[in-house]
Amino acid sequence: MKKLVQIVLVVALAGTTSAYGGVGASWLKIPVGVASAALGEAAVAHPLGEDAAWLNPAALALLRQSSAGFGHARWIADVRSSAVETQLVTARGNLLLFGNVLTVPGLERRVIASTAPLGTFDAHQVQAGGGFGRVFGGRLALGVAAKWVYEKIHLVDGGTVALDLGATTVVPTFGLDFGVAVRNLGPGYGLGNDTVELPTVVSAGVSRGMSLWGRPEGLRGWLAWRHIRGEGSHVALGAQVGVVTGLNLRLGYQTGYETRGLSLGVGLHLGRVRFSYALVPFREGFGEAHLASFAYRL
Repeated sequence: MKKLVQIVLVVALAGTTSAYGGVGASWLKIPVGVASAALGEAAVAHPLGEDAAWLNPAALALLRQSSAGFGHARWIADVRSSAVETQLVTARGNLLLFGNVLTVPGLERRVIASTAPLGTFDAHQVQAGGGFGRVFGGRLALGVAAKWVYEKIHLVDGGTVALDLGATTVVPTFGLDFGVAVRNLGPGYGLGNDTVELPTVVSAGVSRGMSLWGRPEGLRGWLAWRHIRGEGSHVALGAQVGVVTGLNLRLGYQTGYETRGLSLGVGLHLGRVRFSYALVPFREGFGEAHLASFAYRL
């Protein structure tokens, strides 16, 4: 029974349910940004720059240095994803190139109900594109990203184009930063005889930074509300504590999920090098997900 429940969880996590039509492409809801995963995807306001492609493209406008990075994640049942991201800072605005490939290995192939499968196959999901972000009037950061979304399950495949939009304040109002983001805006795509509709995500949040141990940004907290088309709403909380210069501890929590809620991680900055790690535990004995990324400031 546990094995069956685990298979169902992997299907919901990795998006193979989209073969049944309706609102699918669940893999677009899986966190790719390591910092955002550690913070429970709560950093919609005052987003961290490394997550511009994955949580709020307005983060791109806040960057002051160009960088290039790579990330890798291992979810339960050997579901894996790899991501690349390049951010270029220019005088007229900041540019973004990104890509992510998620693989679900070892799915059993059957044409009729049977105890023994005919074989196994892998499912692959891809999102790749570019973005632009800029600060307007010194107070508002805006960002947009266009991406190609593609899915292949055994012998069927399909894809479409989608948009991500985001905004966040640059200067706090009443001590708070505000942010909004809309992701996965676009038409559905055909997959076999079905049409898969994208899981549009609408997010809004606030953030506040506080001094701690003599550091102006020694502590920062986030609160966000997120509505996912075809799924419902979630509330997310996140906090980051600067232990020493260049070392940040992160903690997050999300409501509305049966198998996951708490997340945690660490961010390390050493000169031009940035490293992030996130741990996302699953309840009911399903294990945990591990995400890590490496970036270099150009």
